Amino acid sequence: MVAVACCAEEIPQPPAVPEPVANRDLPSVEEVRHLISGCVSGCGYTISRNVSRLARLGERAFPAYDTILADPESEPDHVTMACCLIRSVQADRRRFVPIAVRRVTDPGAGISPEALALSLARPRQYYQPRGQTTVPAVIGKCVHMLINTRESVRESAIKLLGEIGDDRDANALVPCLSSDRGEVRHAAADSLAKIGGWRELKAMDAVLKLDDPRRDANEVRHFKKCRDALDTRLKANPIPKYLTN
Repeated sequence: MVAVACCAEEIPQPPAVPEPVANRDLPSVEEVRHLISGCVSGCGYTISRNVSRLARLGERAFPAYDTILADPESEPDHVTMACCLIRSVQADRRRFVPIAVRRVTDPGAGISPEALALSLARPRQYYQPRGQTTVPAVIGKCVHMLINTRESVRESAIKLLGEIGDDRDANALVPCLSSDRGEVRHAAADSLAKIGGWRELKAMDAVLKLDDPRRDANEVRHFKKCRDALDTRLKANPIPKYLTN
C-alpha cells in the first residue's frame, strides 16, 4: 500500500489551464473616459500619468474605445484621443475600421449637436476672445470653434484609418482631398499614401490637375509627395495586401 501511494505521488499532474480573463479585469468605459479626460484637460503630470496608464492597458481598453467611438454623445476630445491611442497599440485593430469610416464620411463627423454644444460650453484656458466683442463677432467665433472641433475629430479618424485600413477602405478618404480644411486635406493625402489603391491614385492625379486656390505651394508639394509614394508602393506591391493574406 505504501509503494502504491508513493507511485501515485510521483505521477506528473497536467499543467493548470489558465482561467479566462474576467470581465472585471477589463477597464470600464467610465474608467477609460476618466483617464482620457485627464489627458485632454489635466496638468502636465496628470496627462503623463494617464497616457502611461492607457498605454499599459493596450488591447484591454479596446471594448471601451468601441463604445466611445460609436457613441455620438461622446465628447469630441475623447474621440480624438481614443483614435490616437488606438493608433499606438500594435495589435489587430480592424474592428475599428467601420466606425472610423463613419466618422470620416459623416457630415458632422459622427458628433451629435448636443455633444458639440457641450464642447463649446466647456471653459478653455487657451481660448481668450480677441478683437471685436459684438454679438455677430462672438457668434462667428463660436461657429469657427464648432467647425474646428468637428473637423479635428474627422482628421483623427482619417489618421486612424490610414494606420488600420487597407485599399478596401481608402475610397472613403477621397472626398477629404477636397475638404475646406487644410488639415483634413493633408491627413487624407498622408493616409492615402499608406492604404490607397489604383483608383485612389487616379483620384489624386485628378485633384492635382485642379487649380484650387485653397492650396498653396507647400500643400501642392505635399500632395505630389504622397501621390508619388502611393505610386511607388502600388508598383512594388500591385496585389492588395488583403488578397495575399
